[in-house]
Amino acid sequence: MLDAITLTISGTLNLLLGHRGFIHAPVIGLTLIGYGTVARIPLLFWLGWGYFWHIAGDFFTYEGVPALSPLSKNKFSFPLC
Repeated sequence: MLDAITLTISGTLNLLLGHRGFIHAPVIGLTLIGYGTVARIPLLFWLGWGYFWHIAGDFFTYEGVPALSPLSKNKFSFPLC
C-alpha cells in the first residue's frame, strides 16, 4: 500500500514539475530533516533522511541534480554510474 501511495505522489509531481527539477534539490530533504528534528516529528525526519540520500545517489549519475535549485537550474554530477 505504501508503494501505491508513493508512486501516486511521485507520478503527480513528475507530471506537474518534470523529472529531476526543483523537487530533486537537496535543500528539500535537509529542510524535512531540520523541521522533523525541531518539531519532534520522527516521520518527517526519516522521510527527509531518505529523500536526501536519494538525491545524493542521483548526484552520481550522468543526469545529475539541481543542487542549487531554486537559485540555479544548472545540474551538478559526479557520474560513477
